[in-house]
Amino acid sequence: MTAAQWDGLPQNPERDGFHWLVWHGYSDDMAFTHWWNASDQQWHDVEDGSTPRYRSPLFRYLGPCLTPAEVAALVEQARREEREACAAIAETLIAKAYNAGFSEGMREHTSSRGGVPWCDSAAKRNGAAAIRARSAT
Repeated sequence: MTAAQWDGLPQNPERDGFHWLVWHGYSDDMAFTHWWNASDQQWHDVEDGSTPRYRSPLFRYLGPCLTPAEVAALVEQARREEREACAAIAETLIAKAYNAGFSEGMREHTSSRGGVPWCDSAAKRNGAAAIRARSAT
């Protein structure tokens, strides 16, 4: 939400929880948490509760504070998406680097020496799958 859009209510005002707010004119790294109480529809911090109408002109709303489980889920999702992007790049690079003409030449060269050509190897076929299979760590 931009400052002009904020009506003083948090995201999901029907739920209690901590939210990040920052004074107008300050950078986001100066944010602090405020407690939203859904039952009385008021913000609470060191003072008694205040209404959304009171908070909206003083603060910018940055968003809800995430729980450790929510953070872990977002991190895992980002890692999974990054692994998929890397695997797609690996597939593209392998396909371009080991095109049919190169692969045939390597097959003849390696086979004549009794080996398995790289172009037929599990590493070429399974490189992207290995990236996708990596754990989150």
